[in-house]
Parts: sequence; C-alpha cells; structure tokens
Amino acid sequence: MAATESISAEIDASDLREKVRHGIGWKMLQVGFGQGAGVLISIVLAHLLTPSDFGLAGFALVFSGIALAFTDVGLGAALVRRKTLTEEDRSTAFWVTVGAGTALTIVGIGISPLIAMFFSDPQVMPLFAVLSISFLFSSLGQTQTALLTREMSFRSLELRNIAATIVGAIFALFFALAGFGAWAIIAQVVFTSIASTVVLWTVSPWRPRLVFSRERFRTLGSFGVKTLGMRMSGWINTNIDNLLVGRALGSTALGIYAVAYNIMYLPSSYIISPLLDVLYAAFARLHDDPRRLGDLWLRINTVAGSVLVPAYLGLAAVAPDFVPAILGPKWDAVIPVLQLLSLGGALGSLQAFNGQVYQALGRPGLFLRFLGFATVVTLIAFIIGLQWGVVGVAGSYAVSRAIMLIANSVEMSRLMDFNLWRMFRSYVEVTARAAAMGAAVFAGRLALVHVGVPSGARLAILIVGGALFYLLLMRVVAPDLVRDARDGLLRRRLPPTRASAARASAET
Repeated sequence: MAATESISAEIDASDLREKVRHGIGWKMLQVGFGQGAGVLISIVLAHLLTPSDFGLAGFALVFSGIALAFTDVGLGAALVRRKTLTEEDRSTAFWVTVGAGTALTIVGIGISPLIAMFFSDPQVMPLFAVLSISFLFSSLGQTQTALLTREMSFRSLELRNIAATIVGAIFALFFALAGFGAWAIIAQVVFTSIASTVVLWTVSPWRPRLVFSRERFRTLGSFGVKTLGMRMSGWINTNIDNLLVGRALGSTALGIYAVAYNIMYLPSSYIISPLLDVLYAAFARLHDDPRRLGDLWLRINTVAGSVLVPAYLGLAAVAPDFVPAILGPKWDAVIPVLQLLSLGGALGSLQAFNGQVYQALGRPGLFLRFLGFATVVTLIAFIIGLQWGVVGVAGSYAVSRAIMLIANSVEMSRLMDFNLWRMFRSYVEVTARAAAMGAAVFAGRLALVHVGVPSGARLAILIVGGALFYLLLMRVVAPDLVRDARDGLLRRRLPPTRASAARASAET
C-alpha cells in the first residue's frame, strides 16, 4: 500500500536563505578539498601518463557521458522541483532509474566493439566495457541524490563527493604507478562511482519500497523527458569536440585537447559547479515570480562573472608558464589550445546558470529548443575548425560560445521579462574589468621574460600580482560587488517567496 504521507516543498524565506548559505558553504568545502584532491591527482597523472594514454581513456569517456545522462531518465530534476512527494513518486523514480542503469551497462558492454571500430583502435573495447559498470552504480544513487538535493542536505552530498574523490584518486594512482596507462583513468571513474553510491546509501535515510506507479511515472516523466532532452543536447555541445578530434585526429591529439579542456574547466568547477544544485533548489521556490528570480539571477551572474572572466583571461595570459611548470615540457602543445579554450570559457561563464532558470520556471522544453540551436552552431564551428587541427577546434569553441551567449541572453530576457540591455551592460562591465587585469598580467609577463625570471617563478608572481591588481581595481570601480562577495550574496539578497511575503504582510 502506497504511503500517503507527502513532503512539502514550501520553505519560508529565512529558512531558504539559511539552507542556501549552508549549501554553498558545504559546496565550497567540497571544492576546496575534494576537487583540490582531484586537481592534484590529475597533475600527477599528467606526469605519469602520456598524451596518448589520456586520449585512449578519452575515447571511452566521450561516450560514457551520454549514458550517464540517461541513468535517471531525467526523473531526479522532476523530484527536486515537485511541490509534494509521495512514496510512490520516490520508489517509482528509483526503480525506473535502476532499470535504466542496468540496461545501459548491458548495452555498453555489448557495443564496446563498435566503439573501438569507430575510433579504429581495439584498445578502446575493454576500456569502455569496464567503464560501463559505472552506469549501474551511478543509477543506484541518483534518487537519493535528488532527494538530498531537494531537502538541500548538501552536507551529506558533499561529504559523499569528498570521500568518493579520495577513493578514486587512490585507485588511479595505483594503476598509473603499476604501468597500466589509460586504465588508471578508467579505474578512477569506476571506483569513484562505486564509492559515491556506497556513501550515499550510508548517509541517506530513505530506502526504496517495492512500489511502482505508472501514473506517477507519467507525471514525473512529462518533466523528466524534457530534462533528459536538455542533458542530451548539453552532452552533444560539450562532447562533440572530443568526438570529432578523436575520430579525425587520433588519440594523441585528443589527449592534448582533453588535458587543455580540463585545465580550462577548473575555474568553473571551483565557482559554478558548487552553485548549480544549490541555486536550482532555490530558484525552484521562486518560480512564481520571474522578475524577482531575474533580479537574483543577474546579481549572482554578475558576481560569478566578476570572478570567472578575469580567471579565464588570466589563465590565457599565463598559459606559456603554467603548462611547462605544472605539467612538464611534454605537454607544450597544450599551450595554444588552452589559450583559445580559455576565451570560450570566459564567454560561457556568463551564461552558466541559465539552465537552472529554465528548469526552475518549468520551461525545460524552451531550453531544449535553444540547445538544439546551440548544437547546430557548435557542430558547424567544430567541423570548420578541424581544418586547422586541434588548435582550430579550440578556436571554434570560442566562436561558438560567443554566438550562444548572444542568442541565450535574448531568450532569457523574454523568459524573465527582463531588460536585455541591462543584461548586456553587465556583461560589458564585467569583461572590461577583466580585460584590464588580463592586459596587466600579459605586460607583466613580457617584462619578467625580458629580465630572465624562470617560468615557475614567473607563474607565481603573475598569479599573485594579477589577483592583487584585480582586487584593487574592483574595490575602486565596483565596491558593491566586493561587498556582495564578502558578506554573502545569497544570504543578504535572496528575495522572499510570494507565499512568505504574504505571510509577512498578514503579520504586520
């Protein structure tokens, strides 16, 4: 018999602010420790493995992303957004997700020879077959992740991520030191997935019941299918470059591109990734007031962009010192690729939270249509860029992100009844301040090279000097943003929900 007890998603404004603040705090802890460990292990692996090893693992990983997008069939996002949940909702979502994960594992093992044929490399077959095991383990924890996200229990989620990262890193090091090459990266992914699921089942009090409702599946699925479509389009946009580079240019070129892309993604992983789940859960509670949500979105986007855009431009400026000092001389081919990707990263950071707004407002179908447009633009750009090798693909990445920023901003202004010029003015202000810092770092590097300062010392001087220059600049030209970042943007500026505002009005 299905339980009739339901969970209400209504949270008063003060409680929501507190949950968001704590959520971001735990996310930042995970970034500082968990992702810091991930970065360290990646640097160690770069010294132990070759570009070809990274490329072989990349052949397998490029297709695993599409399978992982399918594991919860989009039901996790539906659980987070739904106002009330019954046991039928939770258990139905769980069994559908596990069924999908099991099917994907079986299919993944079955098609591994075809993946190897696609890349013309038989070594890919066992790599992808073993990697497919992670699809099942990932599916076993998807519903628990959604429920903890819905409750904004980010402490449990981030402790899970930290523990899983450490376990994956240990196995990756073991396989790399033992001389297993690309298997080290595959082992890291598989054991991280296993550890993540084990910890989730330990920290989550909910357990599935032998309950399945077709009606609940149809209700959740109507939202989940659109979310799934968004993920599929997102996968195409973020992986088509790897697919084309690997297929057309080979494993060494893919290894160079993948390492450059992973370095480029570091600033976003430290700033954007920790906020996505927290902000989606918060935005979902403001879905009945698009204008207030828009004001909050713009403020968050401006603060995040004020950190990320200068970080990306600074990374482009110091890349000639960063790569040899951190990765070693065998990775010098990464430098121009990293510089061009960093320009694309700066543009992409200005639209990082848009997907959460579409979902929170119950418009995943609209975002799906935009992603379809983005997919066409990205594919055309990468096909053209291939004519100039891996550097050309990196350049086309930057061009495609510029086109998508303009188109996405127009769509967002309509969605939230928001002034488009106010949005673009924010972009210009953020970019101008970042460009001033980037120019200062570039000029500083030329001066240090002229006087013969070694690359490692140059890198340290430029990072510290660039950060101090930018902080001083921000305190002079944008002190309000500095205060927001220092005092806690969301704690101070999260607008009340319409229901809580009505309650406050009644009390007065």
